[in-house]
Amino acid sequence: MDYQEYYKKYINIFENYVSNYNKEDALIEKKRTHSYRVAIHAAKIAESLKLEQKQIDIAYICGLFHDIGRFEQAKQSHTYDDRYFQDHGDYGARVLEEKVSKEISEDERIQNIVILATKYHNKYEIGDVNEEEELYCKITRDADKLDIMEYQVNEIDGKYPLDKEVVDTILKHKLCKNGVVNNKLDHLLRMLCFIYDMHYEYSFRYITDNKIIDKKLKLMNEHSQDNTTELINCIKDYLKDK
Repeated sequence: MDYQEYYKKYINIFENYVSNYNKEDALIEKKRTHSYRVAIHAAKIAESLKLEQKQIDIAYICGLFHDIGRFEQAKQSHTYDDRYFQDHGDYGARVLEEKVSKEISEDERIQNIVILATKYHNKYEIGDVNEEEELYCKITRDADKLDIMEYQVNEIDGKYPLDKEVVDTILKHKLCKNGVVNNKLDHLLRMLCFIYDMHYEYSFRYITDNKIIDKKLKLMNEHSQDNTTELINCIKDYLKDK
């Protein structure tokens, strides 16, 4: 499918919003391109679930707009760190509710789905939503994590100790809560936990077929001051079961 052509209406709305920001700013452009990749992942997850085309369209829209709060964050704080701005999921949900969602659809149900998918895409867990809303929240969360895992932290300089709290979280098959990331190895460890919050076969197949986890584990092993055997075995066994 030619996503650019098929979803031209929504892409125009998205680009119109992004035009308020400086595309020469690497932080802005990085989130712009990330948003398109997440949108395609979301649509493909929906397709893999054999949803109707209208549902696939909603999934794409959720993916495209999920990080709309990042642009103002980048402009004001020059970082993606929510500690120096505000929770970008909550902020993005407000932007959609106040400015953008009515352009996306006249259907209040669809407006609400896109707002909630944006609000909860970055949270430790999904809040109080109905079954339909939960579906799109999960699709958006999977799609976002897939792109982050593929494109972020692919190089690390130096060697670092493993964060004991994060290691314990990984071994317990839990998602890491947002916290202080002291270095790229910490970031990578928290990223590995993403697999425990993935919901769909498409997602597991994608990270396996593209050897995303293998590459991350190799990087972790090369740049850790500690033994990584238990961690590596834990993650590989989990993926094998999935």
